[in-house]
Amino acid sequence: MQELINALPPDTPLAIIIFDASGVIKEINHWMASWAHLDKEEVKGKPVEQIFPEVASQPWPFSATTRGTTGSRLATVPDTFRLRITTGKGVLEALLCFPCEMADGSTVHALLFYDPLDGPLHHHQFTQAVQQLQKIQLEHHASLLERLEYTQQQLLRNEKMAGIGELAAGVAHEINNPTGYVFSNLKTLEAYVHDMLRIIDAVEHVGSLDELRTLKRTLEYDYIRKDIEDLINESEEGVGRIRTIVGALKYFAHEDDAGMREADLNQGIDSTVLVAHNEIKYKARVDISFAELPKVVCNISQINQVVMNLLINAAHAIEDSGTISIRTGAEGHWVWFEIKDNGCGMAPDIVERLFDPFFTTKPAGKGTGLGLPLSYNIIKKHNGRIEVQTTPGTGTAFRVWLPVRPELVSGETQ
Repeated sequence: MQELINALPPDTPLAIIIFDASGVIKEINHWMASWAHLDKEEVKGKPVEQIFPEVASQPWPFSATTRGTTGSRLATVPDTFRLRITTGKGVLEALLCFPCEMADGSTVHALLFYDPLDGPLHHHQFTQAVQQLQKIQLEHHASLLERLEYTQQQLLRNEKMAGIGELAAGVAHEINNPTGYVFSNLKTLEAYVHDMLRIIDAVEHVGSLDELRTLKRTLEYDYIRKDIEDLINESEEGVGRIRTIVGALKYFAHEDDAGMREADLNQGIDSTVLVAHNEIKYKARVDISFAELPKVVCNISQINQVVMNLLINAAHAIEDSGTISIRTGAEGHWVWFEIKDNGCGMAPDIVERLFDPFFTTKPAGKGTGLGLPLSYNIIKKHNGRIEVQTTPGTGTAFRVWLPVRPELVSGETQ
């Protein structure tokens, strides 16, 4: 707040009152203190109308009955309004009510007054003062936007890591199965190789082919030869499965700073389903129907996170067993994907709060209430939207619309 006052040249003939959302004075400048014969420290924390009683009879946005309201009240404060106050040196009139976002994220208003008798003499100084205050506001606004973006990115990363943490046991299980039989096959192959080497070495010292044939029968050469092919095929399949899971996990967890680029939405959904498979398979069968889609300009890591959030929510909505249907499609400059479950559904009052931060219907400790709000913000940032259709006892469908390229839908409403 002091920064606002200090930003103006000391000789600027403007009286300034800085007040908060409740109309309570936070600071006044030297000009106001001098003109009104006020002590700067004594007026802090007091309502404006208490210091200047005539305010109560004028179109002042705050009164004794409205004081105490919170930041939403600031939206009703006009940029300009005719307000006159009497000071020790005459009458001052409101020139401008200037909203300012402070570095700590709070919002205050700077109310600027001038003496109408000498106003024309100082028009240039008034203009400079307003421009300086606008500059400060823009700087603070840019700083707050940057901090908000950073905070959102941190929340997104934390939510993603929390999701990966919850899925870690399932992913480990999915990898452990093929790893187990590949390891078992290698132990069997080790024994087979030992027997095959005995047969090869016997060629050097057997007295006849009959002896070699007898050794081959004893070591079950024909069975080993056939089984080796099966073991190798199984092991290759297992390693391929591991590679697929790791690739899906890598694709899902791709760095957020990859930015906007062309991506295969179907591949992103497919990889996310694979990562979440172990979490879902005990609750639901997943039916997938992919349409042919154009490449979509998006941050695929963030879109994967949205898919993951919707998938896990769908699984949690199914009490015992059910079906999760995943479809994709394209219309004009838009593509969409839909995740539908036949779970418990939601009541209208729940739907209204779905995207509120920290709202969750899950038991304590089971959900952060950030999955859907973050998903909403991600899709909004992509110039898309989320549609929800739900019926209690029947199920829920989330359909997410994304523009193929943001520039193609500028100003367009799908």
